[in-house]
Amino acid sequence: MNSLYLMKVDNFYGFIDNTGNYIIKPSYMDADNFSSGLAYIKTKDNTKGYINTANSMVFKYEYNGRGRKFSNGLAVVTVNDKDGFINKEGKIAIEPMFDQVVFNFSDEGIAIVKQKGKVGAIDIRGNYLIKPEYDYLYNISEGMIAAKKDQKCGFIDINANTVIEFKFDDVFPFSEKLALVALDGLYGYINQKGEFQIQPKYYMAYSFHSDVARIKDSLGKYYFIDKMGQQIIKKKFDYIGDFCEGFATFEKNDCFGYINNKGDIFKDNIFTYAGPFSNGIAQVSCDGEWGYINNNGEWVVKPENKF
Repeated sequence: MNSLYLMKVDNFYGFIDNTGNYIIKPSYMDADNFSSGLAYIKTKDNTKGYINTANSMVFKYEYNGRGRKFSNGLAVVTVNDKDGFINKEGKIAIEPMFDQVVFNFSDEGIAIVKQKGKVGAIDIRGNYLIKPEYDYLYNISEGMIAAKKDQKCGFIDINANTVIEFKFDDVFPFSEKLALVALDGLYGYINQKGEFQIQPKYYMAYSFHSDVARIKDSLGKYYFIDKMGQQIIKKKFDYIGDFCEGFATFEKNDCFGYINNKGDIFKDNIFTYAGPFSNGIAQVSCDGEWGYINNNGEWVVKPENKF
């Protein structure tokens, strides 16, 4: 079965496939997208739980708050103000004993947790891989963990060995072999040896995706650069999102649309929300009415009473 996509109609939630056919009719008071084959839902009688793609209740959610997404077979749960994890049967897999789960489990089976104001990393059994003695950690990416300690930032491995010196003001996870870092109030990009590939010269910047990165200038305008630091689309925008499957969202006059990787407008700014493409379709909305478009710009599901 193709991936399923959350759909909202008349304040009820259901799921469609990527051709716009309803696989699960809108009947839930609340719902979230599927992750690891399960989706959180709340029924009309306020029963909370997780369903599978066949719309069968796998287990009822007996905890406070809203159920969260699964990652690596586990989902975060809060009990008595402590975070832990449940498995895909709804049973406690790692006892709630952390002040906060900062990042759920990565594909490598590592989660970032906070205890007594410090941050560390655990494995899927709940054992510490890295003791909570850092000011901040991101999840592992390309074999390294972006870390902050004693007001300086660098990179460590899973054994807490320093692999890139703690000499930056801020660091972010590696993406496409480059990491965004801040030094003396400006942003640039380093390679996996810790050397600057693009010198720190930007007012604000973001990580690389699809071989380009977003830059925000001091006037609040956005544009894209390549891995040599060259601006690839001459036009600047009020806002742009990351490229995903060849398209990026852009904002103009508080409305959103899409551009292609040449900077040409693919879909004009006619939406109040425009999400990233996934498996060829993207969620959009107009004045609260949901819809989906495909990568040809055609409606998969058209918002009711709009356009």
